[in-house]
Amino acid sequence: MSDKRIEEIHKLIKEIVSEQNAKKKFVAGKTRVKYAEPLFDGSEINEVIDSLVGGWLAEGERTKKFEEGFAKFVGTKHCTVVNSGSSALLLSFAALADKSWPEHLEKGDEVITSALTFPTSLNAIILNGLTPVLVDADRKYYNFDTSLVEKMITEKTRAILAMHHLGNPNEMDKLQKLAKEHNLFIVEDCCDSHGSTFNDKVVGSFGEAGSFSFYGAHAMTMGEGGAITSNSLDMKELIISLKTCGLHPKAYVDYDKRTLYTTIGYKMRVIEMQGAMALKQLDRLPGFVKARRDNFKKIVKGLKPFENWLELPVATPKSDPSWFSVPFTLREDAGFSRKEIVDFLEKQNIETRPLLGGNVLKQPAYENLDCRTTEMTNTNYFHNNSFYVGCHPGLTNEMINYMVSQFEAFFKKRK
Repeated sequence: MSDKRIEEIHKLIKEIVSEQNAKKKFVAGKTRVKYAEPLFDGSEINEVIDSLVGGWLAEGERTKKFEEGFAKFVGTKHCTVVNSGSSALLLSFAALADKSWPEHLEKGDEVITSALTFPTSLNAIILNGLTPVLVDADRKYYNFDTSLVEKMITEKTRAILAMHHLGNPNEMDKLQKLAKEHNLFIVEDCCDSHGSTFNDKVVGSFGEAGSFSFYGAHAMTMGEGGAITSNSLDMKELIISLKTCGLHPKAYVDYDKRTLYTTIGYKMRVIEMQGAMALKQLDRLPGFVKARRDNFKKIVKGLKPFENWLELPVATPKSDPSWFSVPFTLREDAGFSRKEIVDFLEKQNIETRPLLGGNVLKQPAYENLDCRTTEMTNTNYFHNNSFYVGCHPGLTNEMINYMVSQFEAFFKKRK
């Protein structure tokens, strides 16, 4: 924008943000070391202001430009923005179950996924009338055990939901081989894993659809929001229809046919201000990914001396994760409970979290869930004995050193 008043606003916003950042000082034990934190500055705020001053509130050119840029980042032909990562997963399965999709999913068809998961990942299966098949997690990588996936395939199995847990990619070569052999769809849950790669290929580009979240805790943010990546124009058009009340995708861009509905859809669009913020966040995403990887390595290196008590996270072979967080699992002979170490860290102002929903079958909502499962030895162990801390780009070396020092203080008492 050329208006000098807008330029002055931009300048003031940058000054305000700069002053706010200058006042932020880390005080060990008093400043909260968060597990996640959105990182944005005057660039994002000014882009949002420009979108508002432009007078267009619904999804517009900025959102479209972001979709094109994010598809390029992931390495797919298409990207469609929706209002959350949970909605992205829901619509991915809704598209595969739509009557227009070749060999579409039918009510009661089985979808194999991990028992160690987030509730709305599982809900995407259930709410589309599909039957989940829950597989135990691998003790080393936190994803489902690929060898068990193969054993659970039956004539009713139609799809695999591969959740890249906390940013650690699944063994996508093996899953793609299984999918080809058994004619299965693959949907990737990439909500934690923007920029993670397997065989030098970014996750979200392996299956029929990849689902991402742009919630404030994730690798980049638009406040709330999500996206579906794919290499199929038919998938993109179907998702557009499903997210816009079932409107025909061609009618979506044709003013004269605004009331032609071809699917039973939802209202899951974003507003242009979100697209504006995401556009600027996308510029910073490669840097965010690098910072996460660097912070992860520093934290794990600092905690190596405590491996007698903690199982430290390991990347899946052939992968380079962009870690959402740093997960830990207590060893069987650790001599203390998760509650003890978590309570200690929280008292030192270090934020922790358990592993998402843990074993979802232990959650009240899923007590009577109709599903097949493997034995849950590892998942149950993670449910009771695992937790994570942050490795987000907002962490400074000072914060990381403090975090490591507090783990050391805890373990000193146990030597």
